[in-house]
Amino acid sequence: MFLAFENINELQLSVFEELKQSGELVTTRGQKTIELTAVYLRLTNPRKRCTTLQHRNWNFPFAIGETIWHLSGSNELSFIEHYAKEWKNVSEDGTSICGSCYGYKIFNTQKGESQWQRLIKLFKDDIYTRRGVLDFYSSENTLQLSLKDVACTCTIQFLVRNNKLDATVYMRSNDIVWGLPNDIFFFTFLQEMLAVELGVELGVYNHIAGSLHLYERHFVLADKILAARKFSFFEMPLIGNMQDLASLIHFEKLLRANQLISINEIKQLSVSDYVKKLLEVLLIFDQYKFKKGIPTSLLSLNDNPYLLLLEKFIAKEKFLVKSINKS
Repeated sequence: MFLAFENINELQLSVFEELKQSGELVTTRGQKTIELTAVYLRLTNPRKRCTTLQHRNWNFPFAIGETIWHLSGSNELSFIEHYAKEWKNVSEDGTSICGSCYGYKIFNTQKGESQWQRLIKLFKDDIYTRRGVLDFYSSENTLQLSLKDVACTCTIQFLVRNNKLDATVYMRSNDIVWGLPNDIFFFTFLQEMLAVELGVELGVYNHIAGSLHLYERHFVLADKILAARKFSFFEMPLIGNMQDLASLIHFEKLLRANQLISINEIKQLSVSDYVKKLLEVLLIFDQYKFKKGIPTSLLSLNDNPYLLLLEKFIAKEKFLVKSINKS
């Protein structure tokens, strides 16, 4: 099956439809699913990577937090658990993630040059190389059912053609609800990063899944999404340069450590608007997560394009602010 769309929302709607119409019932590890096999998806505009489907309630701050976790080269549970406590359920030792830590596998330099550093050197030596592949999966350590976390992504290949960088990801397994939206978000972000590094344009993103499935716990949600068929069009701004990402990693760490706590502090930082807007998103999430109450200064950030993606977090706060003002 092959599907191609310009944005991730239309892509997901089509996958939900295919699953409901043509998917087969499969039970694995005691969990019922509807499954499609050998699925090939294409996103023609990788910056239209944000899920805005009605009823899906996609967690944009988590996607940003997880992306920064990956970009920092970390496999620490405490880092990613800040954004989603469910990660503790797949940690083998209670302190780290050993399978789905894609950034650790890409950027870690403990054993010398990272995969990322070698990848950039490869392309700079031969811009048309077919060897630009990042590897996340080793069957030596994963062919056993006892492991809590085995990487769902096997490889990602990059190709430069016609001065555009295309990416192709192969996944052994992909959950349409909790997996695919965040996987495509991160891998297209990585694709854009490499395009910036190489000084080429952003091409298309290809996503191939051996098994693409919908868990029984999400059957009703899928029906609601398909019945509504509503989403907002959203395209992330261009990554300006690699320094922006270094700054984002640095200041996210301060925010997570409660050393960057207000919108005024963020506005005074000597960083680009690209970084500031994403830090504001993480600050809203932080205030929401720890029940500090989102300040009205954050609720009125009309110049932040990401407010569209934060309704899950700010809708309740806006209601509370209006209620307080009326009383």
